[in-house]
Amino acid sequence: MHPDWFDWLSLAVTVLAAVVPAWLAIALWRSDRQSSIRERRSAATREFTHLLATGDPVLVRFRDLGYFAETMGRGSSPLLQLIHRYMEWDRDEEREEERQVKGGEIQKSREPRLDLSVDANTAILRWNRDADYRADLTEVVLANGEIFPAEEDNRIISPTTRRAAEDEILSDPREYREWLAGTRLAPGRIRRRRLLERLRFWPTGTVVLTEPLNPAATKDYLDNDEIDGDEWLRERSTVPPEERDW
Repeated sequence: MHPDWFDWLSLAVTVLAAVVPAWLAIALWRSDRQSSIRERRSAATREFTHLLATGDPVLVRFRDLGYFAETMGRGSSPLLQLIHRYMEWDRDEEREEERQVKGGEIQKSREPRLDLSVDANTAILRWNRDADYRADLTEVVLANGEIFPAEEDNRIISPTTRRAAEDEILSDPREYREWLAGTRLAPGRIRRRRLLERLRFWPTGTVVLTEPLNPAATKDYLDNDEIDGDEWLRERSTVPPEERDW
């Protein structure tokens, strides 16, 4: 005897009755886990930015920054490098002030370090909320090897350096997947773009790139060391011909 429609319907209902509760349980577990991670990161951000303003600079640099990095998780290294740059600038300003105090030029006045705390907190909040900002910072760090807070201090991104940044992401996609999900640098999107390029769904050279390729990197006053053999960068360098060293 062959099963009729009622038998198939009973089978479908039985399967759904087993699968749906399990699916709901997994979804709720993931939601609770994400909520817990957000709360933990929010608490770590409040503590870290408070310590930036009032804590011992040495302990903040070598202890508290590491704890904050661990809480933010994998793939947040561009944000941490940006915060580290703020800390370096603050340290340079503090050294200059100490020199002026010793010389009798000014009196000690840089306590607490509120500017550093505000700059770091602003960067962290934007990183958490803006996926495109995360992608921009990540690309600058991976393509240029460094990052500065002002976009005019970061070397422009070329197609070659962009591809190098994408190669770095694909070399360890798990590290970047969480923070780059849904952006142009999501590992899956990079693979999809490259597959389409190989299959040549559009003629080579017909895609016009909007410049600058990354809004967080607009420095085009480039010397030979910064160009590093990249002809695309060489063509766009605004260094006057009489000052060029190539």
